[in-house]
Amino acid sequence: MKEYIVSIYVGSRSINMVEITRLMGVEPSGGHNQREVGGRGDRCYLDNFWWLDSGAGDEATMEAHGESLIASLSRLSPEVAPLASSGDLEVSIGVGIMYDTYTTSVRLPRELVAFASRIGAGFEVSSYPTEFEAGDSR
Repeated sequence: MKEYIVSIYVGSRSINMVEITRLMGVEPSGGHNQREVGGRGDRCYLDNFWWLDSGAGDEATMEAHGESLIASLSRLSPEVAPLASSGDLEVSIGVGIMYDTYTTSVRLPRELVAFASRIGAGFEVSSYPTEFEAGDSR
């Protein structure tokens, strides 16, 4: 079994959620504003944070997640890449991999890598091993 979660994350200390939403051209899946109270220990957030999930289902391939995310961002402002380059926006594409084997790998679709490069985004890849089958060695 291998499942993916793919999202785009945008953070900034100088650009608020309303403006980030305008720049991204779509309502976020979630986020928070700087100085809002929340998270662990009910501390104030240090930055504005916006994210959008791909919207592809749990069983979708990595390619389907990438296509869905790119399609969701079809109204992305051309201002995003320069803001990411200047450091005013921190943009990354998060890839989560859930797997039930001893090891795993992921091939990032060429279109998703090109899209990330075009908008000045990096990648954040996280792996989440699930329960191993009975008799598997660790």
